[in-house]
Amino acid sequence: MRRGRRETRGRTGADCGEHTNRCRDPRRAVGDARDQPGFVGHGTVETVSDGKVTLQDGTTFALDPQRPVSRLVPATIADLQPGSVVAITGRRQADNTMAASLVRILAAAPNSPTFFGQSALDAGNLMTNATVDKVSGSSFTVTFPGGGAQVTLAPGGQVTTVASGTASDLKVGATVFAQVRDGVAQQLSVQ
Repeated sequence: MRRGRRETRGRTGADCGEHTNRCRDPRRAVGDARDQPGFVGHGTVETVSDGKVTLQDGTTFALDPQRPVSRLVPATIADLQPGSVVAITGRRQADNTMAASLVRILAAAPNSPTFFGQSALDAGNLMTNATVDKVSGSSFTVTFPGGGAQVTLAPGGQVTTVASGTASDLKVGATVFAQVRDGVAQQLSVQ
């Protein structure tokens, strides 16, 4: 995942977009995803103060009190059921199966026509957003429009599920995953 926008206090002129009120870090190439109105970021919380979260890498974003916070809690493959919606990070194996390093069980599919499917991530990983078809022991099959996959949990792989949380779950040292638009978290998960 790409990291979010960094604190830009004090920058003016050529570093800041006049029409967007967003500043670019001059050390990054123009067009970096972190300089766009929306980004997905993750990292470790360094501070939480006055409705603003700062991660250890300097990424900052504001909290919207009207948006829910979710918690990622440990789960197992036994928690998967046919019909479960999952987001999987994994690598395709020589036998065309997928070894998952992370399986996130979602309460429901996001309201997006492009959610389901498979796409490339960094370091040779694939993101697969799908529906569980069948669970058999330590493996399971998933389907998505135009395809499917046989999945096993890789050694050291994690399975998590999403539970309701609150802003009080945001503590120094917690790992967070955030979808941010215009500097404000639209979705926020705490692990």
